[in-house]
Amino acid sequence: MMNIGRFLKTLIFATFCATGLIEACERAEEKHWAIPITFDYKFACQAFNACGMKTSVVSAMVGDELSFNDLSLFVKLCNDNKVRIDNVDARAPERGGALIGPNAPFGGYRDDLYPTLLAPTKVSFTSANEHESSTNVSVIYRQEYPGFLDCDDTIAISGGITLPFKYLIHTLEFQLYDGSLFRQIFSPTNTVRENVLYQFFDDYSSVDDFFIRGILGDNGIMFASEQQKCGIGDLALFGSFEWINPYKYIDDWQSGITIIFPTGGKYDGIMLWETALGNGGAYQVDLFTHLMFKTDFLNTSCASLLNPWFRLAFEFSSSFCTKSRIPQQVSNSERAMVEDIAGLKYFPDFELFWVDPFIADTTTVPLFGNLVNACVKHGWQAFVGIGDYIYNPFYDNFRLGLFYDFTYKAKDCIQVAGKSKAEVQTYQTGEVENLTLRKMHRIGWNLTYKAKNYMELTIGSYHVVAGKNTPQTHDLFVSFALVF
Repeated sequence: MMNIGRFLKTLIFATFCATGLIEACERAEEKHWAIPITFDYKFACQAFNACGMKTSVVSAMVGDELSFNDLSLFVKLCNDNKVRIDNVDARAPERGGALIGPNAPFGGYRDDLYPTLLAPTKVSFTSANEHESSTNVSVIYRQEYPGFLDCDDTIAISGGITLPFKYLIHTLEFQLYDGSLFRQIFSPTNTVRENVLYQFFDDYSSVDDFFIRGILGDNGIMFASEQQKCGIGDLALFGSFEWINPYKYIDDWQSGITIIFPTGGKYDGIMLWETALGNGGAYQVDLFTHLMFKTDFLNTSCASLLNPWFRLAFEFSSSFCTKSRIPQQVSNSERAMVEDIAGLKYFPDFELFWVDPFIADTTTVPLFGNLVNACVKHGWQAFVGIGDYIYNPFYDNFRLGLFYDFTYKAKDCIQVAGKSKAEVQTYQTGEVENLTLRKMHRIGWNLTYKAKNYMELTIGSYHVVAGKNTPQTHDLFVSFALVF
């Protein structure tokens, strides 16, 4: 699984490029040290799915129209008339008026089984919200060397570290509807055991209980309406080379590298829509460049209003081992008892039922796949940003920044580990990989006040306005920087 999140990760290199490290280095001027501290709050209540349409955050990963037939292979087999209590060929799908007897035992017909009646039940994740609060502490050292090529230009070398402290909350609610478990059922004898409801309530207290313990629990997935996690996110080290006033039309050019360490931890794959404080376990390298243009050669008004900039970054990840949920193809070449079919998960009291030959995936929804050890390599990412700085928009020492950026992330490469070659080929990794291709369009602003003592205060926000396989995140921040 992807958590999605994994389906919910913020691009760290984009945050560095767009929210203060480059600016903090620039602000240092002849000073050597800068300590920016950013208080950040972001939330997402909706997401853009693979088609670019808005839906809930979890529905973007699993789909808007899910049924028990999609989530459980055993439910599907019952609904397809492939499961019965006796070792005979399939009977008519509906029992109709056939009386219970030696040739028509209870459980011998498709509609005698409660999984069949529950198969059309729809699952809707009506509310899925993510809230993240973080404090990002950076320490930056910068050294300037004036007169690199002539008396007007300057080069600067900077380096530093960023350590994020995060508090993450996921809230999730679901609703079940449709299905035919409570229709008038066949009970033609004087024994109450010949009853679908008796069969169902012998193991479950409600349809919700069946979803949580039968569909999710039997596959090792736990459901919680609220999950909380706090701790340290992914640590980052960065360095940059900056050329100030290198050309008539360029005010500043900066390029650098960021190395990200996965101190935020890995996924364990147990919870539905799991929380994670980092990228999931990958070491990452981000290469970035930033160009700020100047217009003071035009006139004074343009020089303060029009100061465009351009940013470009690429991110590459190392491979890492983690837990992942991946659907597995299960097959049965001849009629056999349920308990004898490898890889088939079933509900209580069905172990001695018979199943016709079949070949199918354990689920059509990757988020509900089998939990396996996997080797994952995140796809490369590209970030392109443009914007403008307006100096002294209200009073002296203020700066207003406006920007738009686009992020593209290629698909991950996922390989099942710790299995035989034949078994590895039964896992449908491509279905999971397709969910990891992401696109994101984002707009934002920031307003900075620079005091004479080199202390600075910045406020701003970022908003995802379109994309594919990405949450619609709204990000609000306040940053305090001390330069000395």
